[in-house]
Amino acid sequence: MPDMAISPPANRFRKFFASRASNSSHSSLSELDVARVIEDLENRTYLSFLCRARASERLELRGVLWMIALSTASAATLCASIFSLTNSPRPVSTIDLAATLFSLVTLVLSLIVSALNYQARSRDSFHSYREIQRVSSQIESLKHQELSLNEKVVYLTLLEMRYQGALDKSQNHTTFDYHRAKRVRDDHHQTADRKDRQRAIMFQGAITALPLLITFSGLAWLAFLFKIY
Repeated sequence: MPDMAISPPANRFRKFFASRASNSSHSSLSELDVARVIEDLENRTYLSFLCRARASERLELRGVLWMIALSTASAATLCASIFSLTNSPRPVSTIDLAATLFSLVTLVLSLIVSALNYQARSRDSFHSYREIQRVSSQIESLKHQELSLNEKVVYLTLLEMRYQGALDKSQNHTTFDYHRAKRVRDDHHQTADRKDRQRAIMFQGAITALPLLITFSGLAWLAFLFKIY
């Protein structure tokens, strides 16, 4: 889905910076045009800030939950191995096979989580949204400054460049982050916006709950081992 954070600006915004890039006269631009451009950029930066903040929180939470889940699973497989050794010699049991499979699953999940690199991605998203937040704040203050039309054009051009640079500090947020951050519109799109937000919350919640399932499975496995040995 085209994201508002990285999609081309609105027509007013495009024409505005096109006129700036070609060094054309600003006489054709009115104060109303500039005010609209300021509002466009302010809305885009604020929405991007919310999306990146959602992404940072999501990645950080998943990183912590997966760390707990893998630690619990590793402890469970280690205990199973110790209990198996203390009861040797004996035939290989179903419990030994289950412990081996659980250990293999834990290893595979560890490699996947390591490749996903949640903590680093969360940190990058944090730096990105903080920079976007600063840009958004400066755009808001620009509306109350007494500057000439030309000064506002220059200032807006610099802020747009900083905004694009802030977006490049991390990978883009997901479509679900966008739907969770986007304000529900009051027009005929309201029902669709609410459905998109609920779908995003449910989908992201299900993925975030996966490490909790691994954690509870590891704890249940530990309880079972202590019970039978």
